[in-house]
Amino acid sequence: MTLRELAQKLRPYIEKAALSLTDEDALEAPNLFPTWHEDAGTYEKDVRVLYDGILYKCLQTHTAQAGWEPTAAPSLWAKVLIPDANVVPEWEQPDSTNPY
Repeated sequence: MTLRELAQKLRPYIEKAALSLTDEDALEAPNLFPTWHEDAGTYEKDVRVLYDGILYKCLQTHTAQAGWEPTAAPSLWAKVLIPDANVVPEWEQPDSTNPY
């Protein structure tokens, strides 16, 4: 078995184990999470996905479709944010999922 085949076989188990991570730990290893895709089927509430290099959490169960990308559907997705007391994050306009 090649390393690539082994990685593909282990990927579902890694993603399942990643569900138990806190948001803080998830931000340390965002590549453990699946990439958002419009053909992914149903996204369950609290599932985290990677989209454009940013980790998002699902706010309500829904079926994925074009136009409901995390950046375009703030009622469905919120950025996973854990402020670091030693880092001033880049300012962005607050919305319903990341208020002050």
